[in-house]
Amino acid sequence: MNSNTFKYWWSYLRANPLPYLLGLISVIVCNICQVYFARALGHTIDFFSSNPIPTWATYSNKSSTFTFLFLSILIARFILMLGRMGWRITLARQTHASGAMMKRDIWSNARYFSSDDLVDKYPKGVLMNAANSDVNQARFIFGFTLVGLIDIIFLALFSIISMLQINITLTLSSLILFCFSPYFIKKLSTIETLKYEKAQESLSSFNDLTSQAVATVKLQKLGQTSRFWFLKLFSSAQTYRDKRLQANLTSLKYIPYMGASSIVAYIVLFSLGIYGIVQLI
Repeated sequence: MNSNTFKYWWSYLRANPLPYLLGLISVIVCNICQVYFARALGHTIDFFSSNPIPTWATYSNKSSTFTFLFLSILIARFILMLGRMGWRITLARQTHASGAMMKRDIWSNARYFSSDDLVDKYPKGVLMNAANSDVNQARFIFGFTLVGLIDIIFLALFSIISMLQINITLTLSSLILFCFSPYFIKKLSTIETLKYEKAQESLSSFNDLTSQAVATVKLQKLGQTSRFWFLKLFSSAQTYRDKRLQANLTSLKYIPYMGASSIVAYIVLFSLGIYGIVQLI
């Protein structure tokens, strides 16, 4: 994100502070409930296994302790549901509202372009691409991308704190494995950006070629050149399809990259956990 893009994004956030503030609170509440739900389930298992549980969850008798654990889990799930509704109503809605705003801005600027600019710098294909494909991709940074970013920061923070309270060795072992992930994700994102830009350039050329073909329909009939234009449009469409598929396949590589990190982390945790249990026996 360059400086101009960041200023544009930041100006929109400053113009709509309330939805983003409420959305931030909703996502953080969801993260807290998710972490507490997992810990409360662990305390419940310890309760039925007669293992010690924290003093704040312990009452005078087992019935009161179980009631507290059960109600806290139930309330956490209910608050989690409300939190998800909250960020969907606030942050997720901004994804669609920002898309409409960007299209209005494109029109408000494009209608004052000179004829030379519309021919040389901003032909029909470029404007069509910007108003549709580019806007559909860019609008996510105003909503769903922020949800993921807040999740990464706060859910990771709360999870690490909770994990450290359980076992420091296992927590540090799992975190060391994830330290390698950013390097591969950065390389993959760079490749994805380059392929996406090439696909967008191809789409702009295809849109521009389509507008030319539509504008010259009468000449095509007179000159019997419809076959030529058909082959030209078909070739341009195939070029865009291939480049777009390459960009989409690159995006799909995030799934095995992240999945492999999680699987390796689980293997290490299970191995260390089993070793620790064997040592206790």
